[in-house]
Amino acid sequence: MKNAYGIKKISLRVNEKELLVYTTLAEKAVGYRKLLADHGLVVYLQADGTTIELFGPGSVYPEYLFSGSDSVVSYRVSDIETTVSELERTGAKTLSPIQRGTSGYRFCHLAINGKAVFGVFENV
Repeated sequence: MKNAYGIKKISLRVNEKELLVYTTLAEKAVGYRKLLADHGLVVYLQADGTTIELFGPGSVYPEYLFSGSDSVVSYRVSDIETTVSELERTGAKTLSPIQRGTSGYRFCHLAINGKAVFGVFENV
């Protein structure tokens, strides 16, 4: 049975050389399914449902997304409002309001000590 919750999205900011390496790895070595390639953004889907986003040159993303690192992990949760409230109570800072994505999910990005950015999302 597939694990429905936990780390289900990995976002990486990459340069041209890194983008070539990661796309070669994803397509030729491990056989991920390409979902999107548009304006420097390439998105892959793993068999377990985990999404890999490669933000290459020319891609667009919120300024805060890679402010502390070139990688951001996002966790799938069952109740995004409750999760965000609990995380804020423990000291996480909300970087974006809960938003609706184009593919039927809701998401929010948070940070710990203003540095480590991570995301939470809920499929709807």
